[in-house]
Amino acid sequence: MKKDENKPPKTNITISVRPNEYRAIYRAFCNSGFITLGRYAKSVLLKKPVAVFYRSKSLDELITTMNQIKNEMRSASEVFGDLKDRLHTMGPNSEMSSWGTILNKMYQIHLTKMEEIRVLMIKNYELCLQKSIGSPT
Repeated sequence: MKKDENKPPKTNITISVRPNEYRAIYRAFCNSGFITLGRYAKSVLLKKPVAVFYRSKSLDELITTMNQIKNEMRSASEVFGDLKDRLHTMGPNSEMSSWGTILNKMYQIHLTKMEEIRVLMIKNYELCLQKSIGSPT
C-alpha cells in the first residue's frame, strides 16, 4: 500500500481579484518567507502564522551610499595609480600642483561620503534601539 492512497485528494480553489488587489497580495507574499504564492495564500486563509519581513528604508539608503563609496574608492585608487606612474616620469617643472588640486577635491568628496555613512549608521542604530525597547516610532 502506498502513502498517497491513505490521503484524501486535494481540492483546488480559484479566486478572482482585481489588479490592485493582486498587487497587494503579491507584495505581501514577497515580504513573507514563503516560496510559492499558493502556500502563502493557504496559510493566510487557514489563519496560520505568516512570517513577514520588513526592509528598513534607512538601511537601503546606507547600502546604496556604501556601494557608491566603494565605486568611488575604486576609481580613486585608479587615479592614485596613475598619479604614482606620472610622478615617476615627471621632471622638476611639472603639472604637480594640478594633480594636488584634483587629489584634494577627491579627498573632500570622500570625507563628505564618509559623513553621510556615519549619519545613516547613527539613524539605523537609533531605530534598532527604539524597536528593541519597544518605543513607538
